[in-house]
Amino acid sequence: MKEFTTLEKFANLGSPTIAVFTDGRDLTIANDRNGISTSGHWRIGANVDLARFSAVVIYRRDKENAVNYLYRGAVIKTSKSTKLAGRIVLHFKVNLEGLTRSNWKVFARAGSNPVRYWL
Repeated sequence: MKEFTTLEKFANLGSPTIAVFTDGRDLTIANDRNGISTSGHWRIGANVDLARFSAVVIYRRDKENAVNYLYRGAVIKTSKSTKLAGRIVLHFKVNLEGLTRSNWKVFARAGSNPVRYWL
């Protein structure tokens, strides 16, 4: 599997992209290529129009194996979280397309924020 050091090197950032960091909790990756995957419960800024984001990058940390898996795909829809008020769940179609040994702060240049918007 190809290894990447930064979000810019991994994703085609020519279109608005939302990148999210997860340790795998509340992440469900569909077992088939036609399935819808989900990740939540994200706090999204009140001024962020999620309809603008057609692409998604999921950075899934695998602390045990000291590697981070990179999924790329398309946002299908969002829904309100049923677990946490004021949060959303992302619904998307993604494929596992790479890995990184860079931590999230280096990879996404997002600081400690688990969500990175690329317009």
